[in-house]
Amino acid sequence: MTGNFAPYDTSFSHAISASSLAPGDAVNRNSGGHMMLFKEWVTPGSEAVFLEEPGCSSSTPYAHAFTSSVSVSGSNIYIDYEGDTFTAIRFDGV
Repeated sequence: MTGNFAPYDTSFSHAISASSLAPGDAVNRNSGGHMMLFKEWVTPGSEAVFLEEPGCSSSTPYAHAFTSSVSVSGSNIYIDYEGDTFTAIRFDGV
């Protein structure tokens, strides 16, 4: 239920500046339907490692890490590997 997380619902998570992503933060697809965990920056602001579980219908239906070129603008991060823009988010309890 990605709609239960920022930016759609801010009950227990909030949008952050994409350039301040830290291990354990997440990204939520702006067009909905997919979230991933942020693992680390390779080159801050331009290349990062993410963890995703793409779903049972995927050709790789298991959690895996991937490295991708990215571009950041405010709370938005475009992830080349996904071909889409996500919102950087953080759990309120952290």
